[in-house]
Amino acid sequence: MAKAKYEDARLLLQLYDLRREALLRRARQWFLTQFSAYNWEEYQRKYLPGSEEERMIRMVTSYWNMAASIVRAGAIDQQLFFQNNAEMLQVWEKVKPWIEGARMEIRPSYLQTLESVVADYTEWLEKMNAKYAIKRKRTIPTAPVLGVTGPAEPAEPVLKRKRGRPKKRRPRGRPRKRR
Repeated sequence: MAKAKYEDARLLLQLYDLRREALLRRARQWFLTQFSAYNWEEYQRKYLPGSEEERMIRMVTSYWNMAASIVRAGAIDQQLFFQNNAEMLQVWEKVKPWIEGARMEIRPSYLQTLESVVADYTEWLEKMNAKYAIKRKRTIPTAPVLGVTGPAEPAEPVLKRKRGRPKKRRPRGRPRKRR
């Protein structure tokens, strides 16, 4: 796989700066925490054209579609982008329930670039997780038992000391005071 270049890092930082812009930051926060629509009809009923909420939806989805188009065009290293933009997947998961209805009404290619880059991103995630799992298996110590090797048995759980005040100990050799 090709290494990322200085220009890739610079573009990634520029994309990050755009995400830090106050309006987009507020829109992203609202979209990820409060937005919900289970289908296109519910979307149209809840988020009327021209409303503040609909404007925030368009701002967030168009930002991520634009970022995806930069990846799709090869203007930024795909792996570098994927390592730093997990939010794109969250956005797509919120879009997925109503995208087909939107494509029938708006245009067939609506947010298609975002969808295709998210598909590449999920493949990349699966590869990274598999790679990590293989690497992790190699580093787990093995203990030979009767000529068979396998993962070491987990250690006995360590019992935790009760919390609270530590017991006061009287110094040795001193008699106990009587009250």
